[in-house]
Amino acid sequence: MFASNYSKTPHIASTFNGWHLEKMVEVVQYCLHNDLDPPNFEEECITDSLIRAEHAGRLNADERRIVNLRAEAYYNTHWPTVLMHMLRFKKP
Repeated sequence: MFASNYSKTPHIASTFNGWHLEKMVEVVQYCLHNDLDPPNFEEECITDSLIRAEHAGRLNADERRIVNLRAEAYYNTHWPTVLMHMLRFKKP
């Protein structure tokens, strides 16, 4: 019906978006953008000698990729904790 020409990514349609199909955000991407207290992935990568310490806040493309992979790996395993920290109501 609706999703015949969409990708395999889930879509949602409801009153909040005027019944138009919108692509749902993956949990890891949601956590990457909305974590209230994210770890400093650049410092972790510097400590593990994955990127150079003298970058002075400017990373090249390879270093940015390494930091992003570290962040995605963290959120792949810690997303339930991050979501619980973001929830307004922690107990039903």
